[in-house]
Amino acid sequence: MIVAKILRSAGFADVVNYVLGPDKGVKPGQFQARNIVDVGRAAAEMELLARRNHRAIDPCCHIIVSWSKDEDVTIPRQLASGRKLLRALGLSDHQALIVPHHEPKDGIVPGPDGRHYEMHIILNRIHPDGHADRMSHSFPRAETAAYRISQEMGFATVPGRFNSIKNKGTKISKPGLGARIGSIKGQTGQATLADELRDRPGVMHQLRAARKDNWVSLLRAFAAHGIVLARPPADTNAALSRAIASAKLVEKYGPDFALKRGLVMVDAANPSRQIKLSSLDSPYEKWGETALVKELGPVPDVMLVAAAADAHRKAAARRVQGEPGVVPGLSTNPVAYRDFAIAEQKAKRKLAEQIAADRVKRSAIYQGIKQQRDSALLIARMRRLMLRGFFGRRSLVASAINALLDHGLDLKLAALRSERDTALTALKDVAARERAAVPRWADWKRQPQSVEPPDTPPTQEPLRTAANSSVRPRPHHKSPIFSAANAPRRRPTFKPVTPPSRPRPTPSR
Repeated sequence: MIVAKILRSAGFADVVNYVLGPDKGVKPGQFQARNIVDVGRAAAEMELLARRNHRAIDPCCHIIVSWSKDEDVTIPRQLASGRKLLRALGLSDHQALIVPHHEPKDGIVPGPDGRHYEMHIILNRIHPDGHADRMSHSFPRAETAAYRISQEMGFATVPGRFNSIKNKGTKISKPGLGARIGSIKGQTGQATLADELRDRPGVMHQLRAARKDNWVSLLRAFAAHGIVLARPPADTNAALSRAIASAKLVEKYGPDFALKRGLVMVDAANPSRQIKLSSLDSPYEKWGETALVKELGPVPDVMLVAAAADAHRKAAARRVQGEPGVVPGLSTNPVAYRDFAIAEQKAKRKLAEQIAADRVKRSAIYQGIKQQRDSALLIARMRRLMLRGFFGRRSLVASAINALLDHGLDLKLAALRSERDTALTALKDVAARERAAVPRWADWKRQPQSVEPPDTPPTQEPLRTAANSSVRPRPHHKSPIFSAANAPRRRPTFKPVTPPSRPRPTPSR
């Protein structure tokens, strides 16, 4: 059990309609409502209570909790864990909807052969007495509480950023394979092993079928495609720092807290090409060593060494027979993959810029509505003070006038919220239409690529002169760049040589 996300929003209707939608298949006894009278009007009740606090901009809080797909998860246990999580966060008295989801998603149902289980908690940050819970440091608190609840209820504990002893007081360095992957993409132009395996048809189905048997079948399936599963290299700075951090944790907490690195995939024909095994992960299946150990048990290093020797022997036999020393059937066009890597980085950069621009526009919308709301509240406050000062604090006339004008204030604030939601929806629609699409290697490879080979000499057109050209050439306005090798030749200047002046002869007397 782990808290995946904590989101905030201004309205309740869209979130409640999503978690209780007809396509989710949630039955009456499969969810729980807290401090809500009518579940059919849950969004309206939350909105009505949120209006008691005019300062809260985003009263709706959406907490998403996930479980591993191989856990024994039932709806009563999920609801109990949701109540425990709200109690740990100090939000038991707030309005909340706890809704587990067991519906198919993309045709895949939760369970050992499908995807993971999840639960949604829709929470109103406004307390019934009117004050708003700021939920400061909510994600670290929720992650730590989920870790403790998992231990109490027997769920699998998932280490995160804040709930594990490993990550407290010790800086864990990342594996040192990122630079090598970038070098493969940027310099050599070759696709990574993960991209190649996913792109080749039928390979992932063979690996999934071998994964259901045992480690021997899985290692043979990888070796059949020229891939060796091995331990990560231990001669990098990252591995050294990780070993030092692991030794400190073992000395302080015991051998169970030793830091471990997963398996890597190595090309048998070119051992310099390697990438971590978990790069084959998708949102619906995990390929890291941790997930494989849960299904197949621990893998002995002797088995890895034997499988690597067999794969290297087959690769050497293929090279002797004259076959290329690459994985058979994979892409061998480095120019095309280099262009794909460049296009992918440009699309990601453009997408990041669009997201940042949308964030600025969204902030401008929020700030504009906030200024109008603050001005309306200030005017209402001054009006209350003036009426109470003129008619008296206990005057019924002043109370009636304030109640009537406060009703108009509520309508105005509701109109401002509606205007804000409309502007945000329009901005979201425009952003969805203009959002840059990041290309995928599988789709890029199927497109016709017109790449000119580098060995072909460029075609040169005959030089045009003033005699055979009627178009005046464009002037070159850029300043020339000169060096010692191509310095311009200057025309020599000659000064007239004047004879030396002689004294004028004087006439003799």
